[in-house]
Amino acid sequence: MPLDVFRKKINDYLEDLDSLSANNYNNKIMKHVDCEAYNFDKIVKNILFHKPHYNGFCPKSADALIINGKKVIFIEFKSGFKPKLRRSCQNDRKRVVGETAGLKNQILHDSIKLKLLESYIVFEKEIIPRYVNQCDIEDFELHFYAVICDCVPLTVASLPSKNSDCENLSKSLERYKKIKNNQVKVNKGKSSKSHIVESKMADGKMAKSYYYDTIRVVGPAGFVNLLGKPPFTNS
Repeated sequence: MPLDVFRKKINDYLEDLDSLSANNYNNKIMKHVDCEAYNFDKIVKNILFHKPHYNGFCPKSADALIINGKKVIFIEFKSGFKPKLRRSCQNDRKRVVGETAGLKNQILHDSIKLKLLESYIVFEKEIIPRYVNQCDIEDFELHFYAVICDCVPLTVASLPSKNSDCENLSKSLERYKKIKNNQVKVNKGKSSKSHIVESKMADGKMAKSYYYDTIRVVGPAGFVNLLGKPPFTNS
């Protein structure tokens, strides 16, 4: 399999998903889940970005990585985004709740987007060149799942209000999915055979999209249900 060399390199970073979901206070989003994944944060820090010329700065990578054949799955766990009121603001509670919720939503959205983009870049620019035969690159599927807890509604003007918080977040990140279009063509001119694809739009211009087959934002219970389905399984 294309990623066998990389998997042997990271075998010591395999952990249970419960532990990988813990935040800085050791509160776990996932509990009693029978699943293992690679600690992608540690992999990025200890294997890929330990060299001096990085000056100690590492990408904001996803928490966990699952490799199922040619399916590469990044998982990011997020918690602690409930809006909190300051004691001095109790007199204007309604306004503060709204403003604080909006700020927390934006922080959550931007944080997930950063992890999504930089995990992709690490895989494309660091893992692929080091560990994968170039002729096998186009066969990969790339998936990204953000599992969030204690979230607040995300306000997106163009989205129906009946959507759940997770659905709104997922829709707001769809621009980073692979374009599904009969006219999609992979840019093969680059030596790295980049996963960035180009699609001819109605106005004749070329639009670029990051090559993620799946981008989903879900709650803990929803994520547990997904673990028994593709891409986590082969059926």
